[in-house]
Amino acid sequence: MHNLRFCLDKDYRGGFVEEWFTKIIGKPLNLKAPKTYNEKIQWLKVNDSTRKKARLADKYLVRKWIEKKLGKKYLTDLYGCWMKFEDIDFAKLPDKFVLKCNHGCGYNIIVTDKSQFDIYDAREKINNWMSEDYGLNAYELYYSLIKRRIIAEEYIDTDVSPIEMQAWCFNGQVKFVSYETVKYAEKHCRCVLGCDWKPVDFKISPSNYEDFPEIPKKPDCYEEFLEIATKLSSGFYHVRVDFMFCGEKLIFREMTFTPGSGRSVFKPEDAAIKVGDMMKLPCDKKF
Repeated sequence: MHNLRFCLDKDYRGGFVEEWFTKIIGKPLNLKAPKTYNEKIQWLKVNDSTRKKARLADKYLVRKWIEKKLGKKYLTDLYGCWMKFEDIDFAKLPDKFVLKCNHGCGYNIIVTDKSQFDIYDAREKINNWMSEDYGLNAYELYYSLIKRRIIAEEYIDTDVSPIEMQAWCFNGQVKFVSYETVKYAEKHCRCVLGCDWKPVDFKISPSNYEDFPEIPKKPDCYEEFLEIATKLSSGFYHVRVDFMFCGEKLIFREMTFTPGSGRSVFKPEDAAIKVGDMMKLPCDKKF
C-alpha cells in the first residue's frame, strides 16, 4: 500500500475506501454521489487529503499556523520537540506535562506526577506509535504525509473546567457546536447545540456519551469561539475546530478534518442526510 499508485491514483485509492466503508458501516458506498455525512467524509478521504490538511493535523506544525492566525494566547506552552524518544531530557520537563506523537489521534501520555512516571512503559508506547502509519488505519491519508515527531506540552488541569467545545464547520461556516466533557473526565457528557445555543434535533454517536442534566450555561467567550472557528475553517469543505474551555479561557486543541473517520452514528438516522446536506462538495449537483 506504500506505493506511488496508492498515493496518486484516486480510483485505486477509492476502491480501498469503499471496501473499508462497506466492512465497517455495513452499507455500500457511492463515492460519485455521496449523500450522508459519513459518505461525504469518505469522499474527502479520497479526493481532499491535501498537504495543507497534513500540516494542520500535525500536532506540532499546526501551532505555528494558529500563532500566525490568532497569536500565542490560545496555545498551551510547548516544552520540546524530538525525533526520537531517547533524545528527551526528562529532567528539564516540569512535574506535569503531556507527551504526544504529532501524527495521529490518541497518541498521548498524560503525566501529572513526574516522580511516578514510568519511563520504560512510555518508551514502549511512544516507539510503537512512532512506527505506525496512522493514515492507513481508516485511509485518512493526510496523516500519512506528516513527518513524525514527539512533543511535550503544558498539562491543563481538567479538574478546574474539563470542557471541550467543538465547532462543526461546513464550507467556512459554523453550523452547530458540541459541548462536552473531555474524554478522560470521570463522566463523559455531550450536548449538541445550534449557533444560537439552543439544542438541535439530533444527536451524534449518543452511545458514547451521557446527556448533561440540563443545558449548560453559555460561556461568556462563546461569540469569540464562533468567530475564531469561522476564521480557522475558511477554505475547507469541512473541519471540526476543537478548543478546550477553562474558566473563561479558550485553549486550542486541534483541527479535525474527518471526525470519527466517517463512522458517526446519528439519532434519528435521517439526521445523517441532514448533516450531510450541510457539506457542499464539487460532486454535489446542488453545489
